Amino acid sequence: MKKRIRKRYIAVAIINAAAIAAMAVLSAAGSSLASSQSWNMAAHRWGCDSSDKFTQMSCFFSDDSGFSKDEVRNLYGNIMGKLNEVSVVPEEGKKLVPQAYSAPLGKYNVKCDMVGRSEAELYAAGGDFFLFHDFRLISGAYFRDEDLMQDGAVIDKELAWSLYGSSDIAGKNIYINNVKLYIAGVIEQPSTSAEKSCMGKLPMAYVSYETAGKLAGESVSGNMSMLPVGTDDETGMSTLSDSQPSKEFRKITCYECIIPEPVENFAENTINKYFKDTYTNEVKIVNNTERFDPKKRAKQFGKLYKSVIKDDEISYPFWENSSRIVEYRLSCYYGMRRIISIIPILTGLWLIVKLFIFAKRRKGMLRKRLSDLWLKFKKMIKREKKPALPDISA
Repeated sequence: MKKRIRKRYIAVAIINAAAIAAMAVLSAAGSSLASSQSWNMAAHRWGCDSSDKFTQMSCFFSDDSGFSKDEVRNLYGNIMGKLNEVSVVPEEGKKLVPQAYSAPLGKYNVKCDMVGRSEAELYAAGGDFFLFHDFRLISGAYFRDEDLMQDGAVIDKELAWSLYGSSDIAGKNIYINNVKLYIAGVIEQPSTSAEKSCMGKLPMAYVSYETAGKLAGESVSGNMSMLPVGTDDETGMSTLSDSQPSKEFRKITCYECIIPEPVENFAENTINKYFKDTYTNEVKIVNNTERFDPKKRAKQFGKLYKSVIKDDEISYPFWENSSRIVEYRLSCYYGMRRIISIIPILTGLWLIVKLFIFAKRRKGMLRKRLSDLWLKFKKMIKREKKPALPDISA
């Protein structure tokens, strides 16, 4: 009988040890998977030197929503007005609300000064785009809205090798639709399985909105004013020049910002309220900072079908699609962890019940043992308080 009881307790101990180990593995795997999606960690990077809390928000629009750079200015003014109402103002010389916007331009043929050429997927990027999308730079630098000349392009390593057979080519020329640009920087390609599955097979390039206006063609025909373009006398290629009137590309399908959180849910409420009566069914709002929270993901474990079924007409960029894949996986990880945690919880309750039953049956014996322990404790205290005898040997 005793052997049978011992075996039962050993089995319970083994099952609980396995459950706790499985929970630890799922937690570690989930944490690693979430941290691999650096696109969602911009608020942490932005506020790492501050004690204030920040939230990263993303808005994704349908192709025909009409959201443009003009609307970005209106939205930014609204955010700053709401912050001013709660007495949050920017420090002198510091940006309070970084923001970025982007839109896909489609597939283009890219040429170089040599014989290299390749087809590439282009994105127009504005604002603090490379703060949110911290690609690893191999050479060169990111372009910025503050740059005097907006004819720089950031290309990935695959495109760099296809054109010049090297990744150390910052400053060299490329030509897209006869528009002459220079390579501002070369970046490493995203490496996670989720990102690779969403990127497609073509290399990527990122250009400014001013450059996008020069790339006249079917893929960027919308949201653009048609004006003449200057040319380079030496090459005959189109160039970007402040002295020449230019086309203007205004379309935005992805808007991102980092907002201070003076009160709970301030950022999310501000963005949701702004779009509540406009762009209905044409915008998807995401709280990037909280999207991978274990509690939130575990709650979605029973509703995974909602993340699979797509009921909108929004074409998400590869970084958002990869984040959605990670959300799905994390819901599985943290949902399974929550289910497995039932084992040690039930075991703990079982042990409490067993302890209560044991205490009830051995009430007299336990009282006697507690009483003995209390007496021993009191004697020990008295010995410590007893004064030492004076030394009369001297």
